[in-house]
Amino acid sequence: MANTVEQTSASLSVVADSDAGSSQKTSLTLGVVKASSFIPVVNPASHIDPALGIVVVEKYGSDGAVADQYPTAHMLQQYSLFGFSSGSDT
Repeated sequence: MANTVEQTSASLSVVADSDAGSSQKTSLTLGVVKASSFIPVVNPASHIDPALGIVVVEKYGSDGAVADQYPTAHMLQQYSLFGFSSGSDT
């Protein structure tokens, strides 16, 4: 399980001259840490789609994004629109 972490920092410096002739310098540094997507311990992972009542299996890539899914998103959409077919007309 390889989670990557990105760290970004920015600096701001302000120099102000006073009327007495002396200068004053102020610095501010900001840091932002962003962790990548969560990668599940079990790969592929499965969950039940509550609206359809079927199991969806998802395989994750090394970056944490869904690399493959069954049933596909298109199949899930078709199931939700037209329902399941039993294969016989009874």
